[in-house]
This record gives sequence, structure tokens and C-alpha cells, in this order.
Amino acid sequence: MTDPSAERTFMQRLLYTALRTASDATGRLGHKNLRRIAMGLGAALWHSLPSRRALAIRNIRDHLSVPEAEAKAIARESFNHNALSFLEAAFIPYCRCEAPLFTCDAENTLSTMKAGGRPVVVSTGHLGAWELLATLHGVICPMDKIGSAVVRRYGNQVFNDFMIRQRGFHGNQIIGHRNAVMPVLRILRQQGTVIFLVDHHTGSSESLRIPFLGEEAAVNMGPALLAIRGKALIFPLCILRKGEGYLLHIEPDVLDPITLEGNNDARIRSAATFYTRAMERMIRLAPEQWFWMHNRWKK
Repeated sequence: MTDPSAERTFMQRLLYTALRTASDATGRLGHKNLRRIAMGLGAALWHSLPSRRALAIRNIRDHLSVPEAEAKAIARESFNHNALSFLEAAFIPYCRCEAPLFTCDAENTLSTMKAGGRPVVVSTGHLGAWELLATLHGVICPMDKIGSAVVRRYGNQVFNDFMIRQRGFHGNQIIGHRNAVMPVLRILRQQGTVIFLVDHHTGSSESLRIPFLGEEAAVNMGPALLAIRGKALIFPLCILRKGEGYLLHIEPDVLDPITLEGNNDARIRSAATFYTRAMERMIRLAPEQWFWMHNRWKK
């Protein structure tokens, strides 16, 4: 008689192998071919997800204050970019964050970030080629320091294991958001770098209500709290698609939490407001590259 648990383990292994095989084949196509595929996949998502389509159009219209027709055009393009973001997860092992594919618009700030001497918290979001942030180890932090990212776990264990493998391919430590406090503080105390995505809705126990693109939203206060406790500089950045390549955009303003005034709650709010404002500015640079189909402004 077959052991059911053993059978599940075999099926999980089979699915994991299938995911890796399909991903490796997709990643080898290169970023140009992935962009062509994303056009078709984006169109399929646009036509098959009417509720998400309507949500994206409404979000853009209300929070960028643009006419309905313009909001629809931006939303349609955002579906192509969102599809490409998923495909780029397969491209991670084959991607190198170097010229001519990658350029940077703030070399001096990048040098400061990479110089060491202080731990770094990177605030970013689901904008542009956000999956390719996994290729930045050695670019935004020295190779002899720990680079890490805090991410949400997927419900499917096999898919979650696969994504951890992809995102950690270039040496990053991937930390689940539910138990992130101690691992993050340990990395910051070793002068390491931790990436946080700060633009999605967060539960009320973990968030502050802060205006975001003209309407109050639940903003994750975890990165602010940990940056303050770890005395880490906060650098907002993103990877935008530009022409046939990618632009590593780093915001010019950097926050040193040591300079914040007030009690602990006030300093946490100041830090969270800082990276929320930076996220707004980065979205406005390329609104078609943000994840508008997400229900960001839950009541």
C-alpha cells in the first residue's frame, strides 16, 4: 500500500522540477523575447480579468487625476508590464545588473550606498522590473556583506520554494515577512542591506494610515521600525524599464533615522512617510509600470 504522505512528496518534487524546467527554458529566451511574450500575456490578462481591469482603471483615474480614456490607456499598458514582471522572475538567473543592459541615474548615491560603514534599508515597490531587484547583490551592497529581501510567502509551498530559489540565485537571503524582525536586525547589525517592498496594503496591526497618491492607505511600518532600531540609512530605489534595457533609479534623498526627532511613534511615522512619498514620486516617473490592479486603498 502506498504511503499518501510519500506520494505527496513525490508529486511536490515533480511539480518543483516542472517549474524549474519551464522557468529555465523561459529565462534563456532573453529579455527582448520576454518583452514580446509579455505583450500577448498582458492582452490575455486584460481580457480575462474584467474586475482587475476595472479596478486598475479606477485607481489610475482617481489617484493620478487623469481622464477616463487616459486612465484606460495607462491601465492597458500596465497589464503588459505586470505580465513582464512575472516572466522576469525566470530571467533572474540569466541576468547581470551591468552595462549596457543596466544603467544607473545616481552613481554618486550608489557609491555611498555601497561604501559600507552603515547598514542599509532599501525601500521599493511593485514598480518596473521589481523581480530583477534580486540581481542587485554586489551592486547596491559589497559582496562581502549580506544582501537580503523581505517578501511575502506564497500559499503553495512548492511555488514558494521555487520563488525563494529564484530570488536567492545571486546570493540574496530571502526572509519571510511573518518572522522578519530578528533576521533583519541581525543583518543590519552586520552592516548588511535589506530590501523591503513598501507599496502594498498591510494589515491594520502592522501599518499606519498615511496619504498615498491623494488618499489614505495602510502603509507598512515594519521597514521604518527596523531601520530605526538598526540605525540603517533608508535608500528608495526601483528598476524601471527604459528603451531596450533597464534603469536603476535611486532617489536623491536619503534618510538617516538618527536625525529624526520626537518619540518612537513619531520617528516611525516620519520614516514611513519618507518612503511613502518616495514611492509616489517613483510611480509618477513611469505610472504604466506600477501594479495598479492591486486593491491598494482598502478601507
